[in-house]
Amino acid sequence: MEFSIATLLANFTNDKLVAAKVLEKKLDCQNDNCLQKLHIALDVLEKIGIVVKDRGKYRRVQEEDIIEAKLRCSSKGFCFAIQEAEGTEDIYIRESHLSNAGNGDRVLVQMTKEGSRRRSPEGEVLQELERANHSLLARIKQTSKGFRAVPQMIGCYLKLNCRMKRI
Repeated sequence: MEFSIATLLANFTNDKLVAAKVLEKKLDCQNDNCLQKLHIALDVLEKIGIVVKDRGKYRRVQEEDIIEAKLRCSSKGFCFAIQEAEGTEDIYIRESHLSNAGNGDRVLVQMTKEGSRRRSPEGEVLQELERANHSLLARIKQTSKGFRAVPQMIGCYLKLNCRMKRI
């Protein structure tokens, strides 16, 4: 079964330790490919500080300045992270702080600046949890660290309803 980071993190509750075998069963990972993806995801989440490994079991780290939200982006390149909880403010995300996330994606956002009377709080995308759009038109660019996919038609990618022209 395919799983997302969001569904993986949903299996961590109330600061309790969860064994990898329990996560394998809950996410219905039965083949080697799924098991490998699960362990890679757990290793990455541990390295970026979202989960902690303690005696072979995992626990999600709860931090006040890290928020789970859904991105709502404009064609101009800026986005707002919309939280699910009622009465919470939207968090402004600059284009340079989007990482690889796009419109509609579920993400973890770290607060970088508190809001004031007239301004929304600001943040940056730490981790993408779940993609809303699974396809992307990109150009491969060589960098000093290897290769990087640079999205083409970024305004189109960020809009909700976009129609591409034939070239």
